[in-house]
Amino acid sequence: MNKSLKVAAGAHSQAGQKGDNQDALVIRSDNLEALGNKGMVAVVADGVSHCQDGKLAAQTAVTGFIQDYFNTPKTWRVEQSASQVLSSLNRWLYRHNESDQRIDQQRLTTFTAAVICGRNLHVFHIGDSRAYLIRQGELQQLTQDHSYWSGSQHVLSRALGAEAQVKIDYYVHPLEQGDLVLLATDGVHQCLRDSHIMELLVTSSLALSDTDLDETCQQLVAWCAASQMVDDTTAVMLRVDQVPPAISPNMVSNNYLPIPPALQIGQRLDGYEVVECLGATNRSLIYRVMDEVGQSLVLKAPSENIADDSKALELFCQEEWLTRSLTHPSLLRGIERPKNATATYLLMPLAEGVNLRQWRVDQEQTSLPEVRAIVKQLIKVVRHLHRQGIQHRDLRPENILIDKYGKLTLIDYGSAAVAGLSQDAEQRVGALEYSAPELVLGHACRSPDAFAIACITYELLTGHLPYGDKLTRWQAFTRVSEFRYQSLLTWRPDLATWLDASLKQALSPDARQRPAALSEFWQDLNEPNAELVDHSWVPLMERNPLRFWQSVSGLLLCFMFVQTWLLW
Repeated sequence: MNKSLKVAAGAHSQAGQKGDNQDALVIRSDNLEALGNKGMVAVVADGVSHCQDGKLAAQTAVTGFIQDYFNTPKTWRVEQSASQVLSSLNRWLYRHNESDQRIDQQRLTTFTAAVICGRNLHVFHIGDSRAYLIRQGELQQLTQDHSYWSGSQHVLSRALGAEAQVKIDYYVHPLEQGDLVLLATDGVHQCLRDSHIMELLVTSSLALSDTDLDETCQQLVAWCAASQMVDDTTAVMLRVDQVPPAISPNMVSNNYLPIPPALQIGQRLDGYEVVECLGATNRSLIYRVMDEVGQSLVLKAPSENIADDSKALELFCQEEWLTRSLTHPSLLRGIERPKNATATYLLMPLAEGVNLRQWRVDQEQTSLPEVRAIVKQLIKVVRHLHRQGIQHRDLRPENILIDKYGKLTLIDYGSAAVAGLSQDAEQRVGALEYSAPELVLGHACRSPDAFAIACITYELLTGHLPYGDKLTRWQAFTRVSEFRYQSLLTWRPDLATWLDASLKQALSPDARQRPAALSEFWQDLNEPNAELVDHSWVPLMERNPLRFWQSVSGLLLCFMFVQTWLLW
């Protein structure tokens, strides 16, 4: 049975006694069964009545929001998408108002949006329109009015287009089947008390399939008109008829085909002939294949080991979706499977080069400019992912390819956390060697990719890991303080002390001491940070343990000679 999100919608708007309706509304739904969908969106706006362009402001707000929201990356969180769009809309309205400061020419409007995505209701609000949630016969007002009465005048304290920087109230609520969401402009709640609204809406929330929500909205607005309401009245209703399960069926039931068996060289799968097995893990098998026209591709299939692991299958289907959604010169763009595909797998172009692990082995010693060139590319592509709301979470040399020209390609998105899918990016899923100490200890890490990049930088320069190469020691640690950074100069005394100080900060066991952004780390990698250099003296034992003990042994030997001579 398909358990994807199902939402019914209805709306009605009517002009008040002035005859010109300055309210605006819009409802739009994405494909709620598709991975990364943007949800069901309903918006109401009420143009400020004393402004001639209030109607235009309201219409611009609702249509602009809908168009731009659905064009934001599918990997973004709902909050990120809506906030970006609303900030842009507010700037557009504000610039117009700044250029023409006549009060009657201002473009000001209230704005309230409800986004139902996955299992949650997201509300974005400014002004005095309202959002309500009706659940099991109880009505709850979700928003606060940004308005007050000054004598007989009703005054807005906040509106879209009024200030250069808009403050949008944001609320998120978990949903249950049968929930009813109501958006209404002030013409409704100034006319009807909550008890009157409930009298009509309780029936709609209980009759999941029999009640016409358009008709219900019309009746609600008609009640307002019957009371000789002067203002325009608008009502929009969303009814949750089905809530998806916690594990999205969009990734498993809709995209899932049988897992292919392990393939041998020469075997075919949907017309792709296996030429070479490139790798295997307990979660996946990777092959170099050739299509029917002789083009070499990479085919990645889930391992039969995860056949009964719905979470692992979900991540695999997510990876396939990501490879076809991301666009960047340093990311592999996925190729869509044939329409008549018989199994679950993903296809990608064959990237040139070797992984960074092999590249480092092939180098007798790396130069600082070489490493900087690699890290610069790595930071650039990871920042692109972060702007899309994605944490890679498995950055390591094996997942980074470098070609003969030094160009990087980042591969393997099987562990990625996507903000737009409400996934937790702060838990460890990648390789232990490149995980921050707090992740190793089972705690959350806010910037797992940043730590991994610093760790890779250290390893490219030294051939070693910053906390020692024996992973079994790490696993025995119980406190962050047990992680001891090994000075870069232990392995590379030819490098500058300030560079060691920069890496020591980026790899600090204390997450609070690390750079706040990748741009800061990159700057510290290229020039001395005065704050670090002033405190960058490192004891000889930490900087070069071998030299320390050689020195201690030499001093002891001298002491023994002197003592022997005195006794003689």
